Amino acid sequence: MPTNQDNELQYTQKVPTFYANSISVSTSGYDISVLFSREMPTDSGPVRAENLMVYMSPMLVKRFSNILASIIERYENSFGVIPLPDEGQTMKGRQDETTDGSSE
Repeated sequence: MPTNQDNELQYTQKVPTFYANSISVSTSGYDISVLFSREMPTDSGPVRAENLMVYMSPMLVKRFSNILASIIERYENSFGVIPLPDEGQTMKGRQDETTDGSSE
């Protein structure tokens, strides 16, 4: 649980860190689930080696989206436009259905 001392956010527990290079989003009438994955290359193609599922209310997702949009705008104003791969393609050019923002 975070605590506030001298306006610094401190955690009483270790906060887990997770790196994701793939995302899949699903919706229901009550919540939105986001599956963050880390794809690892293998001889037979990419494999999702690690996963983290996060469930959020639609209101929290909208707030999160607005926060991310603001952060991206500031980043691009400072460093230039972030390039995106063509729709449905990853940076390596292979087809990827999980990064296009559609529901599974």
